[in-house]
Amino acid sequence: MYTQNQKITGWRERAELRLESADFPALSKLTGELLNTLKMDSMDFAIADTTRKNSEDALLKDAVTAFKARAQLATDALGGKGYKIVNLNFNTNGYPQPYARNGGMMMKAAMMDSAPTPEVEAGTSQVHMSADGVIEVQMP
Repeated sequence: MYTQNQKITGWRERAELRLESADFPALSKLTGELLNTLKMDSMDFAIADTTRKNSEDALLKDAVTAFKARAQLATDALGGKGYKIVNLNFNTNGYPQPYARNGGMMMKAAMMDSAPTPEVEAGTSQVHMSADGVIEVQMP
């Protein structure tokens, strides 16, 4: 920290602590204990990697089925006898941005002598998968 004359009067430090767990009661308890000595700015939540991958794998099958149905529809509309896939791309929403919880409650709690244990609970996330590509329609 500096004075108006640019003299150093002190130091300010900030750090990030990342806790990952699927055990919400244990995470909540640990967070409450940490709030006795640390200030918390915010809490973020994101879908677990294995849950996201399993959801994407299930959605991939649906995306392929939908792509094949649309390819057949286009082939029929053009009067083709079949189609060949030239290129096929799968797109996911990747890693969704974590859901940020309001830090206001946590900052107020940090000002108190004994911070309450925050309640942590599971939420929902949407995973998206799409398939796009190029087909070659085989004409009779």
